[in-house]
Amino acid sequence: MVGRRILSRAWFEAMLTPNTGRHEAEPERADIASIYRHAVRQDLTTRNPVIVIPGIMGSRLVGALASRQIWGDFRTDPINPATPEDFRVIGLPVKMGVPLDQLHSTSQTAGSLAEVKGKFAGIPIRKRIYGNVLGAMGVSGYADATIGRRRDMPAYQGEGSATAFEFDYDWRRSLDESAIRFHRFIRQTTRFLQAQRGSDRRIRFDVVAHSMGGLLLRYYLQYGGQLLPYDESPRPTWEGAQFVENVIIVGTPNAGSLFALGRLVSGLGRNPVHPAYPATLLGSMPSIYQLLPRSRHRPLRIVGEEDAPDLLDPDLWRRMGWGLAAPDRDDDLAMLIPEAATAAERRDIALDHLSKCLAAARSLHRALDTLPPRQPRHLRMHLFAGDSVLTPLLAAATPGERRLRYEQRAPGDGTVLRTSALLDERVGADWVPRVHTPIKWDSVMFVPGDHMGITHHPVTINNILYLLLAQPRG
Repeated sequence: MVGRRILSRAWFEAMLTPNTGRHEAEPERADIASIYRHAVRQDLTTRNPVIVIPGIMGSRLVGALASRQIWGDFRTDPINPATPEDFRVIGLPVKMGVPLDQLHSTSQTAGSLAEVKGKFAGIPIRKRIYGNVLGAMGVSGYADATIGRRRDMPAYQGEGSATAFEFDYDWRRSLDESAIRFHRFIRQTTRFLQAQRGSDRRIRFDVVAHSMGGLLLRYYLQYGGQLLPYDESPRPTWEGAQFVENVIIVGTPNAGSLFALGRLVSGLGRNPVHPAYPATLLGSMPSIYQLLPRSRHRPLRIVGEEDAPDLLDPDLWRRMGWGLAAPDRDDDLAMLIPEAATAAERRDIALDHLSKCLAAARSLHRALDTLPPRQPRHLRMHLFAGDSVLTPLLAAATPGERRLRYEQRAPGDGTVLRTSALLDERVGADWVPRVHTPIKWDSVMFVPGDHMGITHHPVTINNILYLLLAQPRG
């Protein structure tokens, strides 16, 4: 399609090759993996252990006692959101007046998602997700299980002591709750490594995080394992940063994504792998609201209105009839809130949950958009982002309609704008020549590819391995 072509590696190579007017033999490709063959044999005295954090929908979910696959494997007995029991299993509990962190589900996480598995017309389908990056980082169990690995893809598997770990989390829950769990994971992994080495010397980790996982990580670095207050920003402590040295964030929507708003307004459509998930179901998940774009960047236009709307104002959602505020979705609410006796009671509970989710999102945005003072000097922040795919920049919405129309697009990875990954505050403001962002990036690299594609692009993997294994450290 014109204007939406992804710039391929071959295109870049052609642009960099002189045009001699005659056919030349293709140059012999180097074995990129051999560059790091010796480096991966380093012990933890000269390199840090690595943790990989996936993005939204990047962790498998299973039912109680792991008896049923909820997210990640749709081949047998798949979850069907059209049935009341399954609707509640994939959604999160919704209760009047109960804080978000006290709404407990019966499902649990079961590792990062190397691939999504399903069937279409009886034919098995496998879609690569995080298998390549987990294998390349050396996470045990993934090095030989990557899907469709290219021969020139750098990869390693640490020898001897454990050097790489995955952190799976319930991507439906508020990110401050996941940060608390991540803090516990860091402490437990530190004790494990210290026991393995027979030393209590301080250990710092290098962390590779994709998409929403990058927001989880940034919150943890700045605020450690503390919950979001309801009406203000959390107290900055940089508690999490004492355990981390190199931060590598890939495709993270640091200023949000219009696709999050689209999912909360219209739901997630059916595809050959998974069924459709209605907007009322996704509206039970606090994390999706935390992916909303910033209202100050004016990402949404309401047809017939001049002022830019506040996306985190519950009155806007009620007025537009979006998600949990839809006036005609009582059948969905009856499945989500079976204990409520009447439609009016169910609507009150749904609107209460909507307000809590929007308040948590506002608090998180405020916390992440203003960098606390005195960032630790040892902490290094590296960003990998896409800018070769046109990505929604401005959407229009009409009251009473449950869909967005994308009116403007700009460079990004198809899901996250380049400006969002940078948290570039020039969006919607007068242009200035240099990026204006509160995040102190130590390096930024743009990779041609879509949102998932940049995670396993050879350029991304190669440069991450350089940062982790070969870059000089002071």
